[in-house]
Amino acid sequence: ERSEPPILSPKDVVINAGKRKRLDSMHRIGGAKESGQQQQSCSKIQLRNVDFMRAGPPPPSKALRLSQHSSAISQGIASGQMKMDPYTNNYVPNDIFVQAMGPGGVLPDVPTIKKHSKYRGVTKHRRSGRWESHIWLKESGKQMYLGAYEHEEHAAEAYDVAALKIKGNAAKTNFDVSKYKQYMELLDSLTLAELVKTVKSRIPPPVRNTSNYRGVTFNTRSGMWEAKYQANNTKKQVSLGLFKDDVQAAREFDKAMVRNHGTGASINFNHEDYKEELLSYHQNQLNNL
Repeated sequence: ERSEPPILSPKDVVINAGKRKRLDSMHRIGGAKESGQQQQSCSKIQLRNVDFMRAGPPPPSKALRLSQHSSAISQGIASGQMKMDPYTNNYVPNDIFVQAMGPGGVLPDVPTIKKHSKYRGVTKHRRSGRWESHIWLKESGKQMYLGAYEHEEHAAEAYDVAALKIKGNAAKTNFDVSKYKQYMELLDSLTLAELVKTVKSRIPPPVRNTSNYRGVTFNTRSGMWEAKYQANNTKKQVSLGLFKDDVQAAREFDKAMVRNHGTGASINFNHEDYKEELLSYHQNQLNNL
């Protein structure tokens, strides 16, 4: 038979409730201590983050690296890409830097590119590399362009002449005033623009090494113009001679083209100027029939 629970007085009910609260608090404290001990034990374990999706192959051993290094050196020596440095007794790449090395493995000094001028009123253009001359006009508050020159000294001379025109004997020039005796008579009769133009006309122009004519190139060794012609069914160009003038070289190129292609040739001048070459072309065509 099922026994009925005892009837508790109000005092016993209060006492039992207090006991249950104490037991619950003791259980909570004990669980927190156990979890803290577990965290401390786990923190002592050294963890390692590994990305298994990106992990590469293991590094080669030292012996394997040495064998690969020696094989690369032997291949470089056999192909001429590496050589023995007599100063360090080590194998180094046989490139232009090693070939240019001096005693003690020191490379030669690189020549400096001049960017600024030592002369008054002269600057270097960044793109063209030519020397430009300017002078400041106090009346207008602007600079006047005096031209571009191949040589730095010529630009300085243009500034000096313009300064003498504007300021007279009080001008500060780059060279001695006695250098410009030939221009002193023109200072009063010519304007500043005309005077600068006169100075530029007496300066030798830069050497031209390109031609606008077809089949004409400048030969740097001889300093003359060369006419070249590409023969039929060949990729090699045949030289037709050297000439002092590019016009003569262009006419020689036209003659060779007309002899081989007739009126269908692309030439520099008119086909009517080459009647003998056209006659030779038609005779060859008749002989081939």
